[in-house]
Amino acid sequence: MGVYNITGEQVCPEDLSRLEYLRSDRTLIWHEEFNDERINEDKWGHLIGGYKADVQRYYMYEDVSKNTYINNGILHITNLRNYPTSQIDFSGAFIDTHGKFEWKYGLLESRIKFPNAPAYHGTLWTLSSNYNPVYNQEVVGMTPTHERFGGNYGEMDIAECDQRNVSCAFHSVATDSFGGYNMGSGTNWHIYGIEWTSTGANIYLDRNLVKHVDWNVAEMSGYQNPFQKSHYVILNMNPWLFDESAQTEDFLETEIDWIRVYAPLGVSGTEDTETSITLSATNINLSVGDFYELIPTFVPTTVVNQTLKWESYNNDIVTVCGGDVKAVGTGTTYIRALSKNGCAAYCKVTVS
Repeated sequence: MGVYNITGEQVCPEDLSRLEYLRSDRTLIWHEEFNDERINEDKWGHLIGGYKADVQRYYMYEDVSKNTYINNGILHITNLRNYPTSQIDFSGAFIDTHGKFEWKYGLLESRIKFPNAPAYHGTLWTLSSNYNPVYNQEVVGMTPTHERFGGNYGEMDIAECDQRNVSCAFHSVATDSFGGYNMGSGTNWHIYGIEWTSTGANIYLDRNLVKHVDWNVAEMSGYQNPFQKSHYVILNMNPWLFDESAQTEDFLETEIDWIRVYAPLGVSGTEDTETSITLSATNINLSVGDFYELIPTFVPTTVVNQTLKWESYNNDIVTVCGGDVKAVGTGTTYIRALSKNGCAAYCKVTVS
């Protein structure tokens, strides 16, 4: 099996021969074994600041090591009662690969053990690249929790654990929620997986198929299906979303052994290197307040690692996230999409 890292360079098979549960039927394009001393910032970013959902409030420190640590190749994401204020009792962690690794189609697997406790929330999930994980860093108020640029977004909850039970579910603007399935207790080690295609996905528990979903239910007029966009990977641990008072423990942790992303069957590592990218438009005219969706196309189309750096040359005129453009002021500027291998595509934007 050819094995390639996220820069497109081939990794010698001997380097990975010691890894347990490694698949031999397809190309590994990205993996995290958590063998560093702390979170690898080349692979992961993290959110900081306050978060509120219903009555639940918690805080994420600027120093991610306060709620994460690595021991013997296992990542521990902790939920601590160590942020006592009049409004917040807990701290948690939220790490993601946004802007560092974004993939499109293939197989993701992760070996995870959730805590044996009645009230907490831990999840392995993905979001489409046009959903920006920005939390307000002010403790008071703690809104907004996320920033969505407009259009339709996609969320794939591969393993979401509440009250010891793990479930999968999918979300978009068009559908709210669909495809939910309860996979049972998560307090022992399990391998959670998703096989993602352009038409749907299969969810696996310990490599046994438990759920299939189709993406046609997420179609929304005028926008690309969000499950046909690139997605990034997220891990988080926080108090139970519905009632933080139900958590009586001072310390809870989710343990993650590894996360691996493979290309679809039949796609080789060499096809994970793009030779060019194009955008669905090269010249657009907007009015202040308008949104516009730029859709990138990779050549070859079998590229799985679709990490792009989106940049507006003037954020006072337009801002951009995952191809979703927002017009904020009058003038003319350019949007650039830059791939991990240096391929670039541009769009001229005029706002009146």
